[in-house]
Amino acid sequence: MSSSSGISTKLTLPRHAELTSWRASVVAQAFEAMQQRVPDKILALNARLARITASTSSSAAAAEEERFGDAQLKCMASAIDSKVYPPAAARDAEQGGQAKKKRKVGAADGAAAEEDGAEHEEGVLEGRVVPNAWFTEALEELRSEWTDLIEIMDHIKLFISLNIPMTEEGDNGGVATQEEALTEVARSQETGYNWLSTPCSYHSGRGECIAKMLRYPGVEDFRLALHEYDRRGALRLRAQYTDLRNTYAVVLDILEKNMKRIAQPKSGNGMNNYG
Repeated sequence: MSSSSGISTKLTLPRHAELTSWRASVVAQAFEAMQQRVPDKILALNARLARITASTSSSAAAAEEERFGDAQLKCMASAIDSKVYPPAAARDAEQGGQAKKKRKVGAADGAAAEEDGAEHEEGVLEGRVVPNAWFTEALEELRSEWTDLIEIMDHIKLFISLNIPMTEEGDNGGVATQEEALTEVARSQETGYNWLSTPCSYHSGRGECIAKMLRYPGVEDFRLALHEYDRRGALRLRAQYTDLRNTYAVVLDILEKNMKRIAQPKSGNGMNNYG
């Protein structure tokens, strides 16, 4: 078909069969996400939140198993290591080239930091402050949840986008519903991308606390600030499990209530084979 100007108004797709097959796979992935993965995520997160809640008052054995339970958070807080260790090269030189002995990362007396750290002539401590191992493991655990959220929302978003009909054909009452659902799905996916920056934000903020602690070794408040920074960060990470569950729940609720209009934005749209 061509217009009066001689320009075709319809695309000719030589590999139409392959594209049709791919679009069918998009639909299949989207419905798997909506009907299986999202409900499974909600139930799994509910179970995790129940374990977290139970670990705040149940037996010590159960508390030990839950990373974000009160017992583990208290253990993490008491084990924050703010000691300044000498640089590896300096320690090797002091020990005559012998291998550096391993140090156990545990509760450290803040006053001992100046004894272990090498002090610069201007009063700045030079050395190494070890990262918080609890956070390293917790962030990796949550990273898989963030990437799952992004992937699931991407499948749903693409399905809705490809199912939006031509606006000039009329009978577009369902398009507004599709756009509202698409907005919520895209917002949820963007939330996942924002959460991916959590490790960078955490380590950058912690690094600033450590930099001030090294720059002003006589100000004990900077050392205490580092401890408070980790305690607050742990609570924020624990709250993300609730936020994740709620994000999935809101998306599923919108899809459940509006699936007919999303899948069949026009009364004659042939989507009856899906769902």
